[in-house]
Amino acid sequence: KYFTDLLTANQASGDRFLLFTVLAMVLFGLLMVYSASFIFSEERTGDGFAFIRKQFMYACLGFGAMWVSSRIPHQRWYQWAPTAILCVIGMLLLVLIPGVGARVGGAQRWINLGFARFQPAELAKLIGVIFVARQLVRHQKDLLDFKRGVIAPITFLIPVWVLLLLQPDFGSTALLAGTTFILMFIAGVRPLFLFGGLFGG
Repeated sequence: KYFTDLLTANQASGDRFLLFTVLAMVLFGLLMVYSASFIFSEERTGDGFAFIRKQFMYACLGFGAMWVSSRIPHQRWYQWAPTAILCVIGMLLLVLIPGVGARVGGAQRWINLGFARFQPAELAKLIGVIFVARQLVRHQKDLLDFKRGVIAPITFLIPVWVLLLLQPDFGSTALLAGTTFILMFIAGVRPLFLFGGLFGG
């Protein structure tokens, strides 16, 4: 019971620290947006608070999404991961279809919803991490095997990486690939496979 209580207390402390960190980063970001955009917004729209107001609205939506997702047990995320990764691949394909995907600044990364634009790459980063974690948990006893330790986690990520590069969005591709590498390394995948794949890539 002592160790159970200690584990619960440490988890609660870690959750509070994570929440505080996210709050601090978002508030700092809002301050930077306000500082950088006030004069430009005043000159362009006549309202110095136009950009910060939109950013604050998105921050509130983000905190709402964070609260909802925190109420969902992680086992559910693992159950949904295969379907979710297929949906992400479908959305990344839609981005490349003219008329559906919106091109901005030479990159075609958004789906035009009419009232707003949605960037599937952001969802791909989240779902990709959840999918890799699920695969590593499922095959945790066989992580030293190349097929189960390397191929199983990245099978559905390869089309995600390819579709991200076609947009092109090298930043999201590198971030997802780097996070996948770190997850596999921490999980105990054989370093020879990881670093061989890294140099090969």
